[in-house]
Amino acid sequence: MKIIHTADIHLNKPNDERYQALEFILKECSVDRYNIDLLTISGDLYDNKKDIFNLKRALKELFEKYLEKDSIFKPKFTVLIIPGNHDEDLYDAKDYLGRNVELLCGNDVCIKDFEDVRIVGVPFFKGDFDSVISDLEDARVDSKINILMVHCTLDFPEFNKGGFGDEGKYRYLPISTEQLVYLDYDYVLAGHFHSKFIEKPYQKSPDSKKNWFINPGSPVKVTNNERGKRKLCLIDTEEKLIKPIILDTFYYDSCQITFHPYKMNEGFKQLENFVNIVRKDWDKKIVEVEIDINGYISIPEVKFKEKIDKICEGMKYNNKTLQVIELMNKPLFKRFKELLEQKELENYKKDQILNFVVEAFKNY
Repeated sequence: MKIIHTADIHLNKPNDERYQALEFILKECSVDRYNIDLLTISGDLYDNKKDIFNLKRALKELFEKYLEKDSIFKPKFTVLIIPGNHDEDLYDAKDYLGRNVELLCGNDVCIKDFEDVRIVGVPFFKGDFDSVISDLEDARVDSKINILMVHCTLDFPEFNKGGFGDEGKYRYLPISTEQLVYLDYDYVLAGHFHSKFIEKPYQKSPDSKKNWFINPGSPVKVTNNERGKRKLCLIDTEEKLIKPIILDTFYYDSCQITFHPYKMNEGFKQLENFVNIVRKDWDKKIVEVEIDINGYISIPEVKFKEKIDKICEGMKYNNKTLQVIELMNKPLFKRFKELLEQKELENYKKDQILNFVVEAFKNY
């Protein structure tokens, strides 16, 4: 079975960047080069209940556009959705979002069977994951590939670095690796962690088969925690393939350039490299860019600004640099620099010391 997995789209109105991202995903699912059987959305398809009626109507039309192209033939793929913490109360068992779109909700544990794959969905709830362990253990069948869909946090190190959208450090439905190892599902298709694509193996013992925990990150910028190109995850259960799919959806990127008065060209080069990477997407208006420039400069401020403007070519930037030409020409500072250069220190340590001295004597 071929699956494309995503989560955390956070739809709040038709035709904005998030809605367009979902349409982009459906297009990717429709193309022959992937030839997928299933699209899984592990929570937070919706952001909140505002204007939910109109959003559901638009969403139904969008799903029908890609899943009901021919009323005679079955759609190429199925869509399975579980609720997340943002949309746990926004589903009704009677909701109809289109042919071959199924909501796994209404029970603590929901099961969807395919020929050689069993999907087990856990609709989000504010509680202890231990309360569904027994049901999940009973739901797993040895004769099939078992896949768990869940919207959660996990005890992998990446989950301790933020990146949960607006949730901060609150741990929604925390799950431990030990619980996953005990359940022994072949794949855990998770949602809730926005920042980045996570693909982590875990296993009962060094000799046992590998199981996989997969969190694709949000497929579109929701907050500034989501940095860089967004991704989907392609899973081929027969080929045992797990592969990221890079999206052309709206995203956020940032850079911080620190100028050193004796290495100005390095700062300009770093800035040029970043701008060259995002330029194409900035021209297409699918990236929000934040550029912070700080440190100390050894050329006149007007000349510095002219050069930065030329590199950025319309991109906004925050310039917090300080011009220190007078300080660099002072005999005491020149003498200190000469003595520092004679020391047997690594270059980055010399730079740190010199920056410290500039900071201390900038008003001298």
